[in-house]
Amino acid sequence: MKLAHEIISDHVFRGRTSGHVNSVTRLIYGAKFYNDDKAFNALCRLCIGDITIKNLDAIVSINTRDSKFNLPHRMAQIIAAHFNIPYINALSDKNTKCSLRVVNKRILLFDDVIYTGKTLAKATVLLMRAGAKSVTCFAIARSKSFEI
Repeated sequence: MKLAHEIISDHVFRGRTSGHVNSVTRLIYGAKFYNDDKAFNALCRLCIGDITIKNLDAIVSINTRDSKFNLPHRMAQIIAAHFNIPYINALSDKNTKCSLRVVNKRILLFDDVIYTGKTLAKATVLLMRAGAKSVTCFAIARSKSFEI
């Protein structure tokens, strides 16, 4: 079982309450909570520039609970279209169920922000149990509390 984590280098999401808000944090808040198209497009370009698709068959996104705009889902669709690989809406029911459409596929699991890593870890296990050949995790940013 191959597990890997990729995070856009040096972009640390610390949130509004920490007193430090960087440019990526502003883009994430704009796209995630205010449906800002400019922020959304900038994040997509940033991710497309950082993602390596070789040896991947499909993209699956985490279903977010903290925004009505479901940023990971929307971004994963754009990224998949850019790289001409399928987007599979495989996770459902608050990321506790997985469809079998991932059998024998090398999956890129996409999320916007890693807070503790539990959601990605749980989704990775679900994808592997559903028959995925490998899972590589990618996130735009991580919280200060997440240790690699």
